Amino acid sequence: GNVPAAVVAMQRAVDLGLPPIRFVAGKETLLDPLKGTAEFKKLAAPFDHKIVAGPMLGVVTDTSAKVWVRTAKPAKVQVSYRPMNTKARSQLAASVQSKLEDDCVAVVTLENLRAGETYHYDVVVDGAIDPVLAASQQFTTAPKDGSRAKFSVAFGGCAGYTPANERMWDTIRGFNLSALWLLGDNVYSDAPEWPAIQNYCFYRRQARPEFRRLTASTPTYAIYDDHDFGANDCSGGPEIEKPAWKRQVWNLFRNTWLNPSYGGGEKQPGCWFDYQYGDVHFIFLDGRYYRANEKHAVNPPTMLGPVQKEWLLKTIGESKSKIKVLISPVTWALGTKGESPDTWHGYQEERQEIMDFLAEKKISGVVLVSSDRHRTDLLRNDRKNGYPIFEFNSGLLTNDSAHPRLATAEFSYNDLPTFGMIDFDTVSPEASVTYRIIDILGREHLKFTVFESELK
Repeated sequence: GNVPAAVVAMQRAVDLGLPPIRFVAGKETLLDPLKGTAEFKKLAAPFDHKIVAGPMLGVVTDTSAKVWVRTAKPAKVQVSYRPMNTKARSQLAASVQSKLEDDCVAVVTLENLRAGETYHYDVVVDGAIDPVLAASQQFTTAPKDGSRAKFSVAFGGCAGYTPANERMWDTIRGFNLSALWLLGDNVYSDAPEWPAIQNYCFYRRQARPEFRRLTASTPTYAIYDDHDFGANDCSGGPEIEKPAWKRQVWNLFRNTWLNPSYGGGEKQPGCWFDYQYGDVHFIFLDGRYYRANEKHAVNPPTMLGPVQKEWLLKTIGESKSKIKVLISPVTWALGTKGESPDTWHGYQEERQEIMDFLAEKKISGVVLVSSDRHRTDLLRNDRKNGYPIFEFNSGLLTNDSAHPRLATAEFSYNDLPTFGMIDFDTVSPEASVTYRIIDILGREHLKFTVFESELK
């Protein structure tokens, strides 16, 4: 209601370093009253029909890849790509029109790629190459499915917008990675009934040049947790359409990220999915949409819901990969949040069902990954009928507050923002998985390796 004061605040924000494109993104935002002012028009003019978020890589397979962008206005988006260090001519992917109803998002698919090849790409908007991130725009395709490989991924969660810590994205970019996994609380909107606030939080992060440089060169996959799905410690409940905000949040989330799939699609919304990289199988879980407990008159409580649980057991039961990684937004190990039921601690019967299934089917090669706790831990899940399953937990990407170190962990660190890095090696005579804890300065605090022989 006070546009002159808002203009002053906008100018001050830019002076303090907030990228101007943050004010340009989006078809319907809380900043709409600014758009008629001369100051806003001057600020926005350089970005007319330009990219205001992205490019973001995702779904990079051995034969294809996808590129996500958000434009300032509806535009025709194309991607030109070619193998690096060759004289091969660039190919031009089929154009995609970004539309207001999709918040000016376009996803372009690159096809007929060669496995294990590095490519450079350019984004073409309305016939003109966008030069802003051209130096960062390259990627390497996956090895052929089932083949042996050496590669690394970075992961973490709890990434509140903290300007002093946004340099984390450049630190992560300094490593040679096949993927970045964002495991929930990727922003802190805590406003499931307010899409404008959710978008506000996403636009702010996506405008950061550090984040844009990282996602332009590193395939990014995301699942949500409570603060970017609903509100603190939320439980979505067993029904698809109740509360009514769930589908709306899901639609916004899948328009913001670039995953291979989103749960069971329109008929069964969610953010669970899986993908394979060489002979390693990654299985991501949705811990919020169908989470149900005594609040919903559901007993025993379920974190996954029946459809997702059936999918999980079927997927891991049929997996032929040497290593299988089960990825949850909250910790698997018991007691990591005291007696709080918000982690798997509150869903022990369902957790035990999964562990019993692994034992009964004699499934080898399983490791666990999680987030949610504002620290980075190495955890051990002992079982009566099977090998101990190690868990790599990291949840302090950019937040400025940490949870106390966990005394029961094999290792626990919380001094600085951190991310987890996992090195997979199925090329050596014995396959191995190595977990590293790395802080915002790029310093390593833990290197822990588990071998295939320990996972049988």
